[in-house]
Formats: sequence, C-alpha cells, structure tokens
Amino acid sequence: MAESIAALGLEPGVYVDYQQITQLPVVPGGPRVVALIGKGKTTKTITEVVTKGSAQGTDELSSTAVSLSSPIVDANLNSYYLDVDYELTAGEVDWSLDDKANTTGTVEGTTFPVHAKTLKFKVNGGAEQTVTFTAAIPPDATQAEILAQITASITGVTATFVANKLHIVVNADVTLNHVVMSSLYIGNGSANADLGLVGGLTVEGSKEPEAAITYTVRYERDKASAEYIPLYFYDIASLRAEYGYPNPEDVDASSIATAAEIVFEQGASVVLGMQLNPADTPDLNGYLNAIEKLKAANLNYLVALTTDSNVRTAVKTHILQMSTLTEGKPRVAFNGLAGSPTVDAIKTIAASLNSERMTLVYPTSIKRNITGINNDGDTVTDEISLDGSYLCAALAGIRARTVNSVSEPLLRKEVTGFTEIPDNLLRSQKNLLAQGGVTLIETIGGLPRVRDWVTTKPATIQTATGEVTDIVDFTWIGTKQLLDAIFIGSKFLNETPSMVKTVTSTILSSLVSLEIITGYDQVQAVRNGIDPRQIDVSFRIAPVYPLKYITVTFSI
Repeated sequence: MAESIAALGLEPGVYVDYQQITQLPVVPGGPRVVALIGKGKTTKTITEVVTKGSAQGTDELSSTAVSLSSPIVDANLNSYYLDVDYELTAGEVDWSLDDKANTTGTVEGTTFPVHAKTLKFKVNGGAEQTVTFTAAIPPDATQAEILAQITASITGVTATFVANKLHIVVNADVTLNHVVMSSLYIGNGSANADLGLVGGLTVEGSKEPEAAITYTVRYERDKASAEYIPLYFYDIASLRAEYGYPNPEDVDASSIATAAEIVFEQGASVVLGMQLNPADTPDLNGYLNAIEKLKAANLNYLVALTTDSNVRTAVKTHILQMSTLTEGKPRVAFNGLAGSPTVDAIKTIAASLNSERMTLVYPTSIKRNITGINNDGDTVTDEISLDGSYLCAALAGIRARTVNSVSEPLLRKEVTGFTEIPDNLLRSQKNLLAQGGVTLIETIGGLPRVRDWVTTKPATIQTATGEVTDIVDFTWIGTKQLLDAIFIGSKFLNETPSMVKTVTSTILSSLVSLEIITGYDQVQAVRNGIDPRQIDVSFRIAPVYPLKYITVTFSI
C-alpha cells in the first residue's frame, strides 16, 4: 500500500487491502452474522399501563392502536374481554359497549303452565328474590300476567317477551371490587323448565374498571418508517416478537421469521433482520432500500429472501462496495433460484454474478414443515414449498455455527430442516453446474449434503473455493481490529513499526494455532514513504483448504 491514506480523505484507523497472489487463495468472509432481508409483521407490540377515565368513555393510548389484545387486566387482577367489555375505536380503548346482564328463555309461547311455580333471581350479587306465579285460568299464565308478577316481585330487572320468549335484563350496573358491572343469577325455581331458563347460572354484562383504576393493555401499533432498520437477534423468541411467527398461508409476508428459524436450527447464534418497509413499493424498491440500510451494519452472510434477478444484481453491487479497503466491511451473499431453469440458464446466472463473494445455490425449490399462525390467528402446521432462498438461509446458518471455525469446510455438511430437497440431476449435469460456479445440495447416503461450496467465480482454485473466503476475511477483520485497538492514537516512535510487526506476527501465529491458516511469511511493517503518520504492513498467508479429492493408484 504505497499511496497515502490521508490523500483519500479517510478518518484515522487501520486499513487492510488484500492483494491476490496466484499461489495463494483469495476469497472473502466476515463477522459470522447471518443477515436476512425480507418481510415480517408491520406492527409493534406495546404493553402499557392506563388509568381508567370516565364511565363508558374511551381511554387514549400513547400510540394509535390498530388492534387490542384480550384480556385486559386491572390493578385488582380483574379481567376484561375484547368485544364483550371493550372494543377498539379510533385507536383507543372504548368502554362504551354497556351491555347489561340478561338472559332469554328457550321456550316459546303466549301462555305457560306456571301457576304456583317460582322463578328466583339474584340481581348484581344481592339477596335472592322470588316470584310465585298465579294464573287467572290455572295453570296457564299469559305473557302479561307473567310480566306483571315479575315486575311486582323482582327489583332491578326489566322483563319482556322477545319473539314469544321471556327475556330478563338487569336495569343498572353496580360497583363491586372496583369493577363497574351487572350480573344476573338464575336460581333453581320450579318454573325454569316451563320458561326455558337454566338454574344455577350466572350471566354478566359488559364491565369496566372503576374510574382512576389502572389497567394493563397490550396492543399493536403500526411501525414507523424509522423503525425499519437492521436489528440483531440472539434467539428466535425475540425475533418473533419483532417480525411475528411464520404464516404457512403466506410465507412471503413472514419470510424473515421463516428463514430465521432455519438459520438458528443450523446452529447459528446471531441473525440480523432487515425488514422491507411496506411503504416502499413495489417490492423491488423495498429490497433496494433495505440493502442500502445494511451498509452501516456488521455482517458476514447476506441472504435476500427473494429470487428476483434485479435484487441479485443490487446485492452484488453492495457486497463488492462494502468489501473494499475504503468501507472495510467484507461480506458474502448466498443467492437462491426459483422455477425450473435449465442447466444452461443456471450457468448463465452464475456467470453474470462472477464474483468470489457471490454464491448461487441449487436446487430451486424445497419443502419444509412450517408451524406458525395462519390468517385466522390459529396455530397450524403445514408442509410448504419454498424457493431456493430458504436453502441459502440454511447454508448461511451452517457457516455461522458457533461450534465451527471459519476454516471448517461447508463441503459435505448435512442440510437439515427440510422434508424434501430434490436431487434429480444427472451426475454430468451436476458437474457442469459446479464447473460453472453453482453450489449444489445432493443426497449422499440418504441425507442431503452440500456437494461443494463453489463461488460464482470458478476461474481459479482461490476464487472458486468458498471456504477460503471466510479465512481471508477473518484475517482481514481480526488484523484490523487488533492493530486499531493497540496502536491508533499512540505516538509514532522509531520502534513503533517493529512493535506493529511483532503484534501482526502474533496475530498470524494465533491463526495457525486455531487451524485457520497453515502458515504465513514475509511479514513487514515500515513507515510510509509519503506520509510519516502511516505504517504499511504486508504479509502472506496460506489458508486451510477443504480436502476435496483423494486419488488412489494401485497395482498387482
């Protein structure tokens, strides 16, 4: 690196430039974080404590609710239920339903054989009241007689006949344990069967907390545009809280949650979610804007949950830009396919990507059992066909396993989490795809495994071997971070270059110990000939390659 960094207008720091040498492998990698670009729920779940306002009024929330959960629980642990006690009106909690406790008999008639029989009620938790019927023409009492005698004997209710069935409704609410409510208890009267009432039953009307009582409500509000940003998750539960559950009836709308499950199942510890903003239409614009937002994030493996060729092109541009000396955030992308492209068409796609940082994965479709919440809000499990981008999520998850180092081969790793991964190509077709820069999953010994990690730039061993990418970038990032932390901002003394060289050698020695590289040489650290504030460090590494071939020759 002979040029002056200051002349490029960059801030103080360590800048690493990887120079490809024919004898040495060169391919990128990164911070072992899987980034998923896709869709999820467009609302945020809010839990809020609210102070009850006036009776039968509405309570304003800190945000405009688009849905309310059920139940609401107040400070006295009383529960209230959606569309029974409260409803959503103009983004607020509306307590104006005010349905009084009531019951309607099941027996229809204009006269009833209730002479000398009884009805018994408790109104709003009060003492039991009894009416004993008489009839002008025993035993059949008319509707008018029944209503008049109930009115004369039972206080706090109104009796009517609705479609020739007796209907009893409580007149007013009472306050019990800070709850404004009405209740009606039907006792074991001897006229119950004749009028179609069920004894021993308590019915309640709409209820609400007393004014000034606090209650806790959970609700959904629309996400603001500023909330569609990259977010890191370390477990599936917290990711679901942000993006929702998979939806077997609409996988595309829940793509991040679906793919994140796959990534975590492979053993990855971190998922970076980048949700499309629904205001960005069409979807292509959403993906382009999401990719732009990932520039500020630290990640290794990027998976866009779409097979749109325009998105693939944008991903490549992003990957190459972020992997420059100036940006210093190297990353790679796994790209999926869909439909039924021919072998030649797939090779053409791979050739158009032509980068050691871009991986194209085959097959184009797989199947998976998805357990999630459907459009009706029910938990269901269905076997769903998915496009190849979800297979990419699995491969990225395998690469990000915490139990594996960056030098662990992806070659021959088992791919789990799917009920079907087709393997329908001839061996000759697979060889053509692999030679053209396509990574394949094939069935070996009855199990789906990675045939080989081949990048879309198969021109040389260095650029074709996907595992080497991680090693180069791991070396890149590790060297940058350590040298930056130790030396930037310190005095540039005569012995400083020697110290930088020693630390660099120590870093490389540790990579040998970790079996990430097999060796290194030509470590140099010298003061830049143009800028006396700059040290130029250079070295060569020999990364650990995956063992791919063994040839055996024997004779007799």
